[in-house]
Amino acid sequence: MPGILLFCFIVFTGFIFDLNAQDTGTAIISGQVEISSQQTTVNTRSRGSLYRSRYQNKKIPTKTQNSDPYQDVVVYLTPLDFKPEFSPVTPTPRLVQKDVSFSPRVLAITVGSPVLIVNEDRIYHNVFSKSQVQSFNIGKRLTGENIYQTFNRAGLIQVFCNIHSNMSSHILVLETPWFSKLDETGQFEFKNIPDGNYKVEVFHPDFSVEPLKLAVKAGSRNKIKLSLH
Repeated sequence: MPGILLFCFIVFTGFIFDLNAQDTGTAIISGQVEISSQQTTVNTRSRGSLYRSRYQNKKIPTKTQNSDPYQDVVVYLTPLDFKPEFSPVTPTPRLVQKDVSFSPRVLAITVGSPVLIVNEDRIYHNVFSKSQVQSFNIGKRLTGENIYQTFNRAGLIQVFCNIHSNMSSHILVLETPWFSKLDETGQFEFKNIPDGNYKVEVFHPDFSVEPLKLAVKAGSRNKIKLSLH
């Protein structure tokens, strides 16, 4: 797989603060993800400066880009005491093929959610996965052709284009309504969390993660600090 992979891991600092919010029957969980390393994963999205599609004669310029590690992080809560109710994500999430890349690199959805796959390049693309969670192949698609793909099983599904082998994306299919990407400062927040015990989990394609267990009480405000190394 192209690109330079830095061997990194996520360390949970374990700092949890109860800010004594008024007892309303639900809680708030928020946190800050800090990145201590000055280096990030480099996603090489080209084969040299030009990429030749095997379905076309012309060479297609592509880019080599550095990924923003905040954009590729998903934080999610898994209840340990009950099964939460959730619905398909709305509005329908989009997985876009543009500049011979997938965007976003990481897409989080709930079980049963459809994803709109959009080809915005002026070349053929394909999307497929051989994941044991859910395999599929939408076939070869021209510019402007859209297709819906529904994901009915929980787990991580990595998708590729069989025309351009440097393209990949990750679809994280969850059985919880409480998941979030980070804002530009690396922060997240979950509101109206019921009483109970939870796993706080973090997904990033390049980092290993250990879940953090958290007991939540009604009316509490729980602040968590997480550090990526």
